[in-house]
Amino acid sequence: MIERQNRLREFLSHVESKPVEWGIDDCTAFASNWVLGETGEKIELPKYSTQREATRLIVEHGGLIEAWHNHLPLICPLVGVPELGDIGIIPTRNFGDAGVIFAQNGACIWRS
Repeated sequence: MIERQNRLREFLSHVESKPVEWGIDDCTAFASNWVLGETGEKIELPKYSTQREATRLIVEHGGLIEAWHNHLPLICPLVGVPELGDIGIIPTRNFGDAGVIFAQNGACIWRS
């Protein structure tokens, strides 16, 4: 677990003070980049470069959850308690659903 925690810390250091780039490191791309680094599995996401384009894609899929199930089905189990480094979607009060990387003690890391 310590090794995964260190890899996550290193992964986060690359975006720590950087503004979000849509299609590069927004909440979905951020999570898929983490998966690539952890598993070597590249997730083919639809191309988008603005918040408006991302929103259109999410709406076309019927929501962020449905979009993830279409593009990240094997790595997004529907059940279970998330562990450090797992990815998933959480509802947020101000931003709606958001893709996250789960940290320790119920904390979530996401790009907004």
